[in-house]
Amino acid sequence: MKTRWLLVTAVVLVSALSCLTAYGVPERFDKTADIEVGSARAFKALRFTPAGRFPGDAAVAVGEFTAAGPKAQGFKPVPERLTQIAFDPRGRQLFGLAGHEVFRVDTEKGAATKLDVDVVVKGEKFAWPCGITFDTKRQRLLVVTLSGVGYLYAYSPATGKWSVLTDMNNLDLAALAYEPKSDCLYGIYRANDGGRRPTLGQFNSSGALVRSIELSDPSLPKNFGENHRLATQMAAVDGQLVVVVSPGHLAGEDKLKGTYIYRVDPQTGKVRQTWAEKEAGKE
Repeated sequence: MKTRWLLVTAVVLVSALSCLTAYGVPERFDKTADIEVGSARAFKALRFTPAGRFPGDAAVAVGEFTAAGPKAQGFKPVPERLTQIAFDPRGRQLFGLAGHEVFRVDTEKGAATKLDVDVVVKGEKFAWPCGITFDTKRQRLLVVTLSGVGYLYAYSPATGKWSVLTDMNNLDLAALAYEPKSDCLYGIYRANDGGRRPTLGQFNSSGALVRSIELSDPSLPKNFGENHRLATQMAAVDGQLVVVVSPGHLAGEDKLKGTYIYRVDPQTGKVRQTWAEKEAGKE
């Protein structure tokens, strides 16, 4: 009986270690962060590596992250200077934003194809995209913009057609994520009430604002939620939101020297820093 118990224990331990290895949890991370095994599922995101004098001068590559940091290997350079990406898991397609354009990206061939947005809303052409995500239930790419009052666009990879779902009522998002369990969207922005507080907005699948939660955790960068100050990416992972923040094109008061990762509970707005490149050192 004792031998059988020891054998079962060994199998469980080997299985647990195999899971950690498969998810590529980094060996080095911010030791003060509250890392949990449940946050280890991977998602695709961009990694910005400083390559010049200014924060916006960076080499950009795409690969897999977890809430505990980027994987050590597997990152591939992107052909355009992308700022955010979205992945279609069924079609195995990668989409990204660069400047005022939306691209379909092939990292294997090192090529990017521009997707022309041929929809004009109230005289406003597509411009200033600030968030991108993929709605897996409806199989559509969603892109939100700053142009005019801001608009939420949808693109069908199957038909190649663009449409406009709604206007954003001047909510200037810094990142957008589709959460499949609740079938809703989440966006990070600065509140328009004069206080300019970092805010998490929950939107229904059509883009209508359902509720908003102030994010006031002291670990957040000073300019968190400002799309032109920080490069912000967000992914929904097992009902939680994981936010990857890197130095943006304009140096703000944060003066970030590396990437930070936060986990946000969409129900409570509670924020936890889970990885900090500055303290951890580059992989």
